Amino acid sequence: MSSNELQVLTFVLQESDKNTFNNLIAITKKYLLSLDINLKKTSILKQNKASDFYFFDSVNNFKLKNLKKRLININVDLCLQLLSHRKKKLLISDMDGTIIENETLNDIANFLGKGDQVKSIVI
Repeated sequence: MSSNELQVLTFVLQESDKNTFNNLIAITKKYLLSLDINLKKTSILKQNKASDFYFFDSVNNFKLKNLKKRLININVDLCLQLLSHRKKKLLISDMDGTIIENETLNDIANFLGKGDQVKSIVI
């Protein structure tokens, strides 16, 4: 990552949970502070579920793998990118069981009356 550009760290928790959300924010802020990285702002994308951290890392100290080590017991998806490369036009992702509660394939199969057949394949 370029050290002179604003970076964005996005996280999405597997489960919406206030304590885990607050803990993740505290751990991330503490990690950035330990690297002498100036956090410019945070933005909550969905309360207790997802957030963005905007920061400059002038000496390229931030390592996603080191943050992940601190979050080992938290089910979270992380994405680090340059703000200049971030264009929220289309998000393609597997959201089953993450953002939405159900498995879409199972819902479609049930709607079509094929739920038991699909269930036997998926298990």
